[in-house]
Amino acid sequence: TRRNETLRSLRYGWLRRLLVWGTDRPIRFSLGVGGLAACISYALAFNDWLLGWKVPSPPLSEGFDVAAFTGVPWSVQATLVALVYPLVLSFIALTLQRKAHSTVSLRVYVLDSAVVPAGASSIGLLLALGVEYFVTPYRTKEILDGYMAPLLVASAVWLLFNLLLTGFFLSRTLRFIQEEEQQKAFTRVAVDVALHDELVSSVKEHIMVGAPQAVWGLPEYGATVTTPQVLTFPLKEGRTEVARSLNRVRVLHDVHLRLLGLAVSSWCRRAARIGAPAATKAPMLSFPVRVGTEAQGQVVLCLVSDGPKVNWLERMLVEASFVYTSVQRGTLSLSTRKMLEELAGGVEAAAEQQRFGAANDCLRNAFRLHTTPL
Repeated sequence: TRRNETLRSLRYGWLRRLLVWGTDRPIRFSLGVGGLAACISYALAFNDWLLGWKVPSPPLSEGFDVAAFTGVPWSVQATLVALVYPLVLSFIALTLQRKAHSTVSLRVYVLDSAVVPAGASSIGLLLALGVEYFVTPYRTKEILDGYMAPLLVASAVWLLFNLLLTGFFLSRTLRFIQEEEQQKAFTRVAVDVALHDELVSSVKEHIMVGAPQAVWGLPEYGATVTTPQVLTFPLKEGRTEVARSLNRVRVLHDVHLRLLGLAVSSWCRRAARIGAPAATKAPMLSFPVRVGTEAQGQVVLCLVSDGPKVNWLERMLVEASFVYTSVQRGTLSLSTRKMLEELAGGVEAAAEQQRFGAANDCLRNAFRLHTTPL
């Protein structure tokens, strides 16, 4: 990153990367913001070791209505959730409809504006304030005296975080309306988010392909016919030993090579003792699935050719090694290919309408997006 000027200029900062992470994991992000607010409340209201003082509990009268007091921040947060977010998202969706293809652009806006983590944090605070509201009938004077200050600090800090996130979301929305900012956001998301995920997936695939020699220390394929062979790519047919049934479309996200190596070493030892049925054939164990590919239904994880069957322990290790996740995981399933296809679709639509100036601009943007990751 330090030597690459293009990547350095387009790379998000640590805060923006945290918001991108929160876009993929909104529940975890909301719990993290709530936990941070709780930690700050503990440091300011429970102990005085951090600043030398702590927030004192306010003197409350007998007629103090906790439910009405809690309803004020709840109303503010509910207004933000019920009005601001739907209206702004609807406005952006209508704005992007003037394009021939706007699906990827809307996803880029969601990532660039951090609307998902901001909304998730706001809903999390709504739930927390709702819990405070419903437990007020069970309050006692001792509970109010002991926990009113921490609750006030935690709620105020969380509300402050949500207001900052909402302000950031609105400011990015106002900038995203401008055509130049859209192109800049498109390029930054393509380079720092989509391309990064694709490179990580490619590296995982290359590590998986070279795992028999680089990780498990096995001989190369075809080097000998006397020892068992292990392949991590589809090359030869064989009988299915391990398969998994997927009810919906899933993507192979990761492979635990240590667990898979235990199964491979166990099978290789047994295959070496038993041997192949023919002297010119070596026992073959292969894993035909590839990292990053989508699958549904019956998925073959392990094949065996001219070798012993996989036992129950090896089958369990193989099944645990392959991690399938939802297709939507990973920045709303964005890819550089989809982004280039949307820009190319804009060129075709403008050319069909004989808007050759707009088609020229779209083509220039497509070339720029294509050359920047390279």
